[in-house]
Amino acid sequence: MNIEKTFARMLKAKAKGVDVSVVTDYENAKEIIKYALAMPDTYIIDVEIGDALWKGYADPYTVSLCADGGLYCEPSVHEDGGIGRGAGLYLIDVIAIGEYLPSDFVLDDPSTKIKLIGGE
Repeated sequence: MNIEKTFARMLKAKAKGVDVSVVTDYENAKEIIKYALAMPDTYIIDVEIGDALWKGYADPYTVSLCADGGLYCEPSVHEDGGIGRGAGLYLIDVIAIGEYLPSDFVLDDPSTKIKLIGGE
């Protein structure tokens, strides 16, 4: 996954007033968070992220940037096996989601759009 291209897409969506989320692995998620925190209008809503060896979690993370600058990150797959879902623009790293389907991460809402990324 190209981090710079992905973050540029996030900023473009944010500028249009759209909430945007990226579903990706730990390494990519932490880089996206670094970029987002460098933006002057970013504020942290909630960030839960940790290395798989330390946290015991190796599934994808969802990093979301709200149109107003709010940032949050959480494991995409919850401890009970449920998947966190949302609406808005979803950039889904096809390599990081493994056997999950892209549609597993989004709500069935007409405003939701999925763009597949990764494999670059």
